[in-house]
Amino acid sequence: YAHIPVNVGAPPPAAKKWVYINGERDRVQLHEPRGREKAFIDLGVNNLFACVTTTGRALLYRGGPIKAEYEYWSREASIWQSVRDRCRNHGLPWERWHRLYLRAVEKRTRRTRNLKRAAVRHLVRLLWEEGVDTIFVGYPYMIAQENGGKWATNVWGYRQTISWLAEVAQEYGIRVFIVDESK
Repeated sequence: YAHIPVNVGAPPPAAKKWVYINGERDRVQLHEPRGREKAFIDLGVNNLFACVTTTGRALLYRGGPIKAEYEYWSREASIWQSVRDRCRNHGLPWERWHRLYLRAVEKRTRRTRNLKRAAVRHLVRLLWEEGVDTIFVGYPYMIAQENGGKWATNVWGYRQTISWLAEVAQEYGIRVFIVDESK
């Protein structure tokens, strides 16, 4: 993986103008909306998305596979963490087990993020094909405070999921509005 920090809109330093690629991209939108339909999305704890369109189509994205991946890699991380701590407490070499623990945590993060992003992209693509030009997303306000737990706070990440949804919808020319569910 390569991480390159970029300052968008900042002029390049005079000493390194040859490093920068010239050219602009004024918009991210790649497609035009196909119709004037609306979609309403509800984010949940057991289901990632429950979506209904004005055409009458209902879509449900289950959260079971994401939860299963999260649980599997959490179990793996806890095993390696336990072995690492026992070795460390008894004065044995523990660095190998620590690397395995870090790998399991990283893999858990990457796999669950990949599953969520794939579901978001698939949902927006289906909505675009359905002719949707506006999406209303119900944001579960204060869910971490009222219903806190690993599923509501650690796994789903509602704000991040909505952000991904808005980014992908922008590519398809679909507008996204966040609706507060507490009102």
